[in-house]
Amino acid sequence: MSRSKRMSVKRGLGGGVAPTRCSIRGLVCGLLVCVTLGTALADDDTEKGDADSGSKADAAAQANNPLANLKAFNLHNYYIAELSGTNKSANQFWLRYAQPIGTPIGDWLLRASLPINHFPVGDDSESGLGDGNVFAAYLIDTGNPARSFGIGPMLGAPTATDDALGTGQWSAGLASVLFDATNPVIQWGALVTYQHKFAGSDRAPDVNLLAVQPFGFVQLGKGFYLRNVGIWAFNLQTGDFSIPVGLGLGKVFKVGSTVLNAFVEPQYSIATEGPGQPEVQIFTASICSSTDAHRKRAASTATKPWCRVSVDGGSSVDCLVKSLSSRSSRILRTIPEAAQNLTKGWAMLQAFRFGFSWRKGRSSSRAAWA
Repeated sequence: MSRSKRMSVKRGLGGGVAPTRCSIRGLVCGLLVCVTLGTALADDDTEKGDADSGSKADAAAQANNPLANLKAFNLHNYYIAELSGTNKSANQFWLRYAQPIGTPIGDWLLRASLPINHFPVGDDSESGLGDGNVFAAYLIDTGNPARSFGIGPMLGAPTATDDALGTGQWSAGLASVLFDATNPVIQWGALVTYQHKFAGSDRAPDVNLLAVQPFGFVQLGKGFYLRNVGIWAFNLQTGDFSIPVGLGLGKVFKVGSTVLNAFVEPQYSIATEGPGQPEVQIFTASICSSTDAHRKRAASTATKPWCRVSVDGGSSVDCLVKSLSSRSSRILRTIPEAAQNLTKGWAMLQAFRFGFSWRKGRSSSRAAWA
């Protein structure tokens, strides 16, 4: 199959799709365990009265906030039952980690994502790592703690283990996030990202992608909620696009300082253009986040005010030299640990790449002997 035909499916899926049946079964099992455990814990909590009902409501509202001051590890899976221009299916699995970071110039949220892709390629399919991405959103003080806004740079890396699973390009752009939880029942917002190629393979098509993800949540009580978070993907290079909408059901529950969130959301594309676009897909996820960072951060900011940019206050900047010195020392102490974690992550990535390359070579050898 020619590279252009392989790339058409890849562009339609936004550059990545995911795992094999084993990973799907693992995610489904994780979702079932989370929901079962959460329901049991919720039943036990009802006997405690209404003393902590406010914290439960807040946890349910903030569990889906992409800018929440929480460390979070996400397992996201898109089973794409139907692709435009073909009768084949695909799967997209994402490993995602988010963490708030304090710096001398303000608070940031760092989010890194890596897909494991399963693509139809001609009469066969290809599985492996896709292109990863990371963005850092600078958190702006809106004057209302229930309303969050962040904006910052985004980087896409060609980490795919096969040409059919990624773009082969380095890309950079911008990410912007808004989340409004002023209403305890209905929360809404949007994540907008833009990426454009700045380096990479000359043989592969350029990257020029816009993604708009409007989201809305309706709290039903006892941790249950309705959701719609379809990602509207626009390939500005080719003119291809997809606009999915969904209606899903989720459950949020707390175990000590840990917030667990599991959901299932079928999505249907009301408009598509170009081959390889998702027509019907099912979005499932299991999310684990910690509230420790939130409590520590609140205690820290109560006694150590940082530089804050106020949206409605114009240019009100309030810094303490002592705070800057303390924060800078803290950052310097964490540099060795961060470097070690990056080294471990890179080693794991290379191991993945070697494993997929070895398996592919072994399959080729078998085919040659057959």
